[in-house]
Order: sequence, then structure tokens, then C-alpha cells
Amino acid sequence: MSKKSSVCKYGHRMSGRNLLVSSGKRRCRACLRRRSRESYKRNYVPKRPREHAYPPAPDRIVSWAAGLFEGEGTISIVNGGYLGYTRSTVQVTNTDAEIIDIFQRYWPGHIVRFRPRGTNARPVIKWELNSRPKICAFLRVIAPEIRTSRNRARIALMLEAEAFRLQGTHKSGYKKACQQFRERMRILNRRGVHASPSGSRK
Repeated sequence: MSKKSSVCKYGHRMSGRNLLVSSGKRRCRACLRRRSRESYKRNYVPKRPREHAYPPAPDRIVSWAAGLFEGEGTISIVNGGYLGYTRSTVQVTNTDAEIIDIFQRYWPGHIVRFRPRGTNARPVIKWELNSRPKICAFLRVIAPEIRTSRNRARIALMLEAEAFRLQGTHKSGYKKACQQFRERMRILNRRGVHASPSGSRK
């Protein structure tokens, strides 16, 4: 690339925003981005999954938590902050602070307190996990105690979706697959929808 040339050797115009002057040298920003992408592809190393392990909870607590989660817990895959991406959440909402305190004691997460608008109802407390390692760790703990096929299917789907996320957003079709997981979870969360032991919906 000559100093006075108006284009680089790849044919990019050497003017305006595409021109970078550094240490007296004229450089093509498009070529720099191209080399950066190629270097990333050559040197990419898949991220090792971060695992989270909660301290073991007593068996009676795990059985109790699994039973309560089956009745009042929520497993959701919703749209994330960026177009096409999704995020996962696991929640338990209740007006009894003691119930939420037990979940928070053994499986620490986020606590949100609010009062339904326009009512005199008791304040509601929500316990929530929204990181992949914590969600997977909690679901694996309670999974053996889950009895209903619908909730077993929801847990299996969430673990499948979180395992897929480890491939990273650079994979082709990543956004489309995320939206497919979200739609499958939305269908399972509909009232009156049940899953057979094989995983098919009824």
C-alpha cells in the first residue's frame, strides 16, 4: 500500500472513516478488521463451561423444595436485551417470606419484593436465578425428586438450552436456535399442556 495511494491493495478506499493514521502511517480500517476476524477464527478456543456447585442441602429440604417448585416454580426462556437473543430464569414467587428464605439459604439468588398494584394484597417476594451455572446446578439438585412429566420435560429442555449456549454466539444459526428453545418452553408453560414421559406433548 503506497503512501499516496487512494486505495489499499484489496481495493478499499483510503479516505474518510476508513482511513487510520497511526505513527505517521496510513492504514485501512477495513483490512484491519478483516485481519482481526481471521486471527480470531484461527486462534479461537471454546470457552470452558463455568460450573457452580451449591453446598449439599439436606435430603428433606431438597424433597420439600422440589415439591414446592413443581407447584409454584417457574422455568422460563424469554427474549434478552439484544434482538434475537434469549435469557433463562428460574423463579419461585410467594407471599410467605419464610419459604423464600429457605430457597435463598440453600440456593442463593436474587430477591425481589413488590406489592401488586391497585390491591391490598400482601407484599409478594420473588426468588430468582438467572445465570447459567446457578440455574443448571439448582435444576440438577431437584430433578431426581420431580414427579410430574411436564416439569421433568421443562427441566430437560432448560438444561439442553443452556448446554447449547456454551457453543457461543459465533455459531451460525445461534439466534434461530435460541428462539426455537424459547418457543418450545413457551408451549410447555401453557396451562393444560402436559408432556408424556417420552417428551412429546399431549
